[in-house]
Amino acid sequence: MSVLTAFFNYGMQVSLGPTAEQHKPLPDILQHHGELLHALVLTLPIGEWGKRPLTSDVMQRLFDAVPQLSNTFFMQRVLDGESIQDNEAQVVLSLQERIRFHTHGVRNWGYFDNVVALSRDLYAALDQGLSAHHGFGASDVIDVLLALTSEFERRNGEHWEILRKVLRGRTVRKLVELYYRHVPNLTGSVDEMLAALPKSFTREQMIGLLMSHLDLRVLDVATFTVAEIAALTKKPVSAIQAVLNALAFEPGSLEDQKPQHLFLDNPVWDHPAIRMGRRFIIPLPHMAFSHIHRLMDRLIAEAGLQKQLKDRRAIYLEQQLEAVFRSALPGAEIKPGIRWKKNGQQFENDLVVLFDHVVIIAEAKSHRLTPSGLRGGKERVKRHLDEMVLDPSIQSLRLEALITAARGGDAEATEILTDIGIDPTLADRVVRLSVTLDDFSVLSASEPDFKKVGWVPQDHALAPSFLISDLKCVVSILDNPISFLHYIYERVDLQKSFDLLGDEIDYLGLYLATGFNIAALRKDFSKFSPVGMSAPIDRYYRERETGLNVPKPKMDLCPL
Repeated sequence: MSVLTAFFNYGMQVSLGPTAEQHKPLPDILQHHGELLHALVLTLPIGEWGKRPLTSDVMQRLFDAVPQLSNTFFMQRVLDGESIQDNEAQVVLSLQERIRFHTHGVRNWGYFDNVVALSRDLYAALDQGLSAHHGFGASDVIDVLLALTSEFERRNGEHWEILRKVLRGRTVRKLVELYYRHVPNLTGSVDEMLAALPKSFTREQMIGLLMSHLDLRVLDVATFTVAEIAALTKKPVSAIQAVLNALAFEPGSLEDQKPQHLFLDNPVWDHPAIRMGRRFIIPLPHMAFSHIHRLMDRLIAEAGLQKQLKDRRAIYLEQQLEAVFRSALPGAEIKPGIRWKKNGQQFENDLVVLFDHVVIIAEAKSHRLTPSGLRGGKERVKRHLDEMVLDPSIQSLRLEALITAARGGDAEATEILTDIGIDPTLADRVVRLSVTLDDFSVLSASEPDFKKVGWVPQDHALAPSFLISDLKCVVSILDNPISFLHYIYERVDLQKSFDLLGDEIDYLGLYLATGFNIAALRKDFSKFSPVGMSAPIDRYYRERETGLNVPKPKMDLCPL
């Protein structure tokens, strides 16, 4: 267990510089590597766990081996795909590999404060039903996870601060003196420790010895009791006990799990704790927020509340969508739930926004994107594409086509639009988008491939799909209505022009740098990966979360 906690502790350690730039001592160790090791530990019955003290050579072997194991999985998939010749099968495989990559490697679906706020708002409505079944509500789960994360960070900060103080020693003796001064509850004395060492012992060797000794306490950072969390949250002990039991596996719980399945369907994603008698080991508490939708889905399903969750997701997303546009475009006319008929058919659009001479048509899609549902045959994959991406895009396109017809003089179209409060003479520009609670970018970014095999019509401009937390971020950064409107309009062309690999905040970073004026790239490249261009936005949110009052990143505009 010390090995697992040390892997997370060292592997995920990030320090912030004076301008909030990140420094990661082990840049090749990522969260999903620790999650994989977490699951592998649980495949071993406790009788097979080692009892020797943690040593640096053991940790180095793990830091080398776990990323290699993860990379081997993907390389094997690449080799498996080389024999496929059929275009449609290749598109399916390409999409599935994107999903595998996204599922396995991408963790932060929003900035931490936003994730917590969204999760609390979304799931609190199910508190009563969950309490009746589990003895705790969704709000209790989020409060406990937040308390665990905060206490873990406090303890971890103290652990590293002790090490920093000790490392100020310039000699072997001074290092040992500082170690005894700052590390509590040590036995023996400075002189006794020094007497046990060879006279030739160097400062570097002493640092290694003291770090290894201090690592014996790293398990304490990740160890929690029910009483401790009850005190932090001011909640009843019975509720805390029930929450932690629901979040925990016991040693050996994954003994029958096939290791190859851990890459894409890791059970620790919704069981982030390990129960050891009356203690709970939580090696990385904020991991739970990376997978909060999966975790809450499980708890809600166990309580038989799937329909209530489905209804809540739909209502919540529509409310959030309306709120975002009211914030982004002050003074706009907001029309939720537009209904209209043509040729005896009833149509509906989730949100229409009228702002000056612009009409925005936004569709809310609250479906869950389950990777397992997208790993089947091509018909199953195509059905998911239709339901989650193509159908809402067609839905918004119908209204755009009606506006186009009315502007061309179609009397019937004009009458329909007038009835729902849209003046076609003021609709100079139409912007379409789909908004989701789950990240569908891996689907909508594959538009060129889908058109190649006929899954999306060649003449259909697929509406870009925005995760609601990302859309809120776009609105926050692009706080000028004109910039915001330009961004969401040009996103269609960006998506249509490239086979993209990145997330919405990377695209936002690209926009800040270029305004999407990248005609030269369109001419020479079909694939484009702006991964990493979110850096200034990430830095801004990191600084805000540390309490700094910092300016937002701005567009790099030329004088013209």
